[in-house]
Amino acid sequence: MDIPWRISSVPKVRAVLIHEKVDVPASFALSLGGKLENLPDDIRTQISYDRKVARNLATGEMFWVSSDMVALALDAASDVPGFTPGADLPATHGVMVLEKPLPALKTWIVTADAQQVEVGLSVDVMSWTVLEGMVFIESYCRGTGLPDRLHKAALEPVRYFRGHADRFFAAQDEDVDANSHRLMQFLAAASHLMANPSVAARSTATPKTPAARKAAKKGHSSKVTVVDLRAPEHVETGAKSETGRVYTHRWIVRGHWRNQAHGKNRTQRRITWVPSYTKGPAGMPLKETERVWAWRR
Repeated sequence: MDIPWRISSVPKVRAVLIHEKVDVPASFALSLGGKLENLPDDIRTQISYDRKVARNLATGEMFWVSSDMVALALDAASDVPGFTPGADLPATHGVMVLEKPLPALKTWIVTADAQQVEVGLSVDVMSWTVLEGMVFIESYCRGTGLPDRLHKAALEPVRYFRGHADRFFAAQDEDVDANSHRLMQFLAAASHLMANPSVAARSTATPKTPAARKAAKKGHSSKVTVVDLRAPEHVETGAKSETGRVYTHRWIVRGHWRNQAHGKNRTQRRITWVPSYTKGPAGMPLKETERVWAWRR
């Protein structure tokens, strides 16, 4: 199934994700010639959790993140201090569809000839839910263009993470494997940035699609929160520097993270992003520094 990649398709992406969590495992179990209750304990436990996660995602929020916002979150992820999922995620349960995919992560797939092979898959969708005090974070690649697989899916699982929802996850945590750690870095950066109105421009779209109407009939939200990047502010410098250097262009000053004081007597701290801005003479061309979007740890 090739899902058109646009804002109006986000409810469809969520519906497909839920289908592959609920119906596909059940069909697989029945194909083995038995009922769910006759399966091994570990498989039944996994199916049970998948169903709980799917129910939460069905009632959760949906997000569409623009390419510019994805690019900023990737850049900011390289030195994000960390986050507490239960407090900092943009919603308790959510599905986030990325207009621009994240760089490929190493994962394993089972091919049509039942061989397990390691491949690099980009990340197009992320989902999360807080369940029984734990956070379940998962990522998916669009299923088109992938090698032949034993079980084909419209959304191919890439990496996942499970941990305590109320634990602060620092960027230097060593008890998370490298690929899951990178997902945590991106989601942490995206969560903090989306909560900053000086950085993120948020709007709401209500798609008029079959998937959205079906969700609405079940009492689930059909609204999509669209997250885009605000245009950077500009700091006027004049045509010359104090030393007499002549400026022939404008340039971007990169934003940075700050552990900002707030609350009573400013005794509490929260992670916030100080936005990027452009600097230089007004009207001059913008000189952009070429960046390679590489994961760092």
